Amino acid sequence: MDFSWITRMPHLLFPAMRQFDICWETVSVRHLESVMMNICLIPLTRQDIIVYVPNDCFLSDGPAICLSDISDSMEFTWLKEKPYLLCAVIKQIMAICWAIAFVRQLESVLKNKWLMPLTEHLSIQDFIDRIPKRRLRSDGAAISLREVGFYLQKFGVLLESECRLASPERIFGVINRRDKRLRRCPKTVEVHSLRVYLYKYKEDAFKGYGIFHSRLQTLIKESGLVSVNFLSYESYWQEKGKGIFFPTDEEMNSPLPTCGYVILAAGSSHDENGNLYYLCQESGGTEFGFDGYSRVYANLINAYVEMSGTTLWLCLYLVEWLLLLPLIIL
Repeated sequence: MDFSWITRMPHLLFPAMRQFDICWETVSVRHLESVMMNICLIPLTRQDIIVYVPNDCFLSDGPAICLSDISDSMEFTWLKEKPYLLCAVIKQIMAICWAIAFVRQLESVLKNKWLMPLTEHLSIQDFIDRIPKRRLRSDGAAISLREVGFYLQKFGVLLESECRLASPERIFGVINRRDKRLRRCPKTVEVHSLRVYLYKYKEDAFKGYGIFHSRLQTLIKESGLVSVNFLSYESYWQEKGKGIFFPTDEEMNSPLPTCGYVILAAGSSHDENGNLYYLCQESGGTEFGFDGYSRVYANLINAYVEMSGTTLWLCLYLVEWLLLLPLIIL
């Protein structure tokens, strides 16, 4: 084609929708949004950043349930507050849940503080490439969350446009140590372990448990998405995240799983009995859970990650907006 927004500025376009009887409202709203985005009057909060299809409901023994129903019932979730902080759900092949979660968390923290353009994404592949290969298992699993945080803070990551995720994922990639391109890195990375809290408050374990989750809930609300490590039992994969996950009685009476699973906590709430649970973005594809989101009870989470944004990217971002200001005024 001689001209097309698909090739020039694809972020002005939205995913195709399934319509029933609201075609004119859909077209009018999409038209207005594209015009305002084009002249920078509203943020470029691309709809493909979050996999959210209200018409796709999951059928169960009761009434149909969809992701919008779940998010509306939550006490807090970024799905309602700032959905543009959420990236598209990824379906991992290798055991790279740690890389997906850490990079997506950093991205959400930066975007939530307006330290990064909403249309940009950070590179998961570049982060994997930067990890020393002796610190990864053959399937891509990381040995330690603290090590992962250390390398993220030390090396940072490129933009997704500069280093796209390989398909299937590449876990033994070679890096160019002379590469001087700008990388985004967190100012601080801290891993909070439930074991440490229970030891610190060993005279009152319930207090330590409460403080652990109170800080996690506050962190989600104030910072953005949070990487959490939880005990992944076999029944979690069998149920495919269709309910609030809790292990079976047999699993509860068995030894704890030897490895965890890292996902992104995007909200928290309580069930009808007052039990705390978290809404998390999966990396098992949109067919898992509700469009790629599952719910996990709090007592299965044994660690979470706290990050703070960097000031370097803020300076560059402000310069970018100052350069665009004359165009916006015109």
